[in-house]
Amino acid sequence: MKKLIKTILFAAVGFYIGTVVSGGEFVIPMGIGFMGFPAGFAFTSRYFIGYSFMSIALHLIASVLIGWIILPFSLAGGMIQTYKEFKARA
Repeated sequence: MKKLIKTILFAAVGFYIGTVVSGGEFVIPMGIGFMGFPAGFAFTSRYFIGYSFMSIALHLIASVLIGWIILPFSLAGGMIQTYKEFKARA
């Protein structure tokens, strides 16, 4: 249950970041586009080390792109884990 809640909160934070970045135009599409950002950022932080402008820019871009791949798997894993917990209690 904790993993599922954490993933949903990550997606909500990403949606909020997307709406703030949008600047008032295309609020919903930008929010949806950034939903995977926190999950991607957590994953790519292991691989992007450095403090140059180019390194930070690549890290942010990779976080958005990879986040869209990681977010569904993380949600599915959280749902499966929650299902197993509820099944074990019954």
